Amino acid sequence: MRGPGLALLVLALLAAGVACSGDDSEATATSAPPVTAPVPPPASLYDLETGDCFSGLGRNQDLQVRLRACAQPHQAEVYGGLELTAPRFPGVEVLRQRAATQCAQRFAGYTGEPAGPGTELAFVEIVPTLDSWAAGDRRALCVALGVDGALLQESITAGGAA
Repeated sequence: MRGPGLALLVLALLAAGVACSGDDSEATATSAPPVTAPVPPPASLYDLETGDCFSGLGRNQDLQVRLRACAQPHQAEVYGGLELTAPRFPGVEVLRQRAATQCAQRFAGYTGEPAGPGTELAFVEIVPTLDSWAAGDRRALCVALGVDGALLQESITAGGAA
């Protein structure tokens, strides 16, 4: 909670502390109900940024995913993105091949470890489709996933678990 909501909560707690500070006899401790974080709405795969952790990839064709805190179990993490500059749609496989080389380089910079056989991660390049290209999408995402569907438990950034 940030902004006015947090300020109101702090003021309410201060007022309660002042009101209760006069008489310490028979003071009873009451606890506020636990605050739960709201569930974030689905996000579009095309709106993800480097460092975003998410789940829901591959469940349906509408490309809606759920953002997750990287400190919580999650399916995937975006470790890079790149702008595609072809004047016409060259095809998904051509875009994927172009993105794969740059994504491998970005992986090492993001995690501090080279991509390749010893890592416990799988990689996928998410590239525009013909329809999304026609709508103006010119961005590829570099995404890391747990091997064999395993969930990632924390961020894969340098210092996190890879």
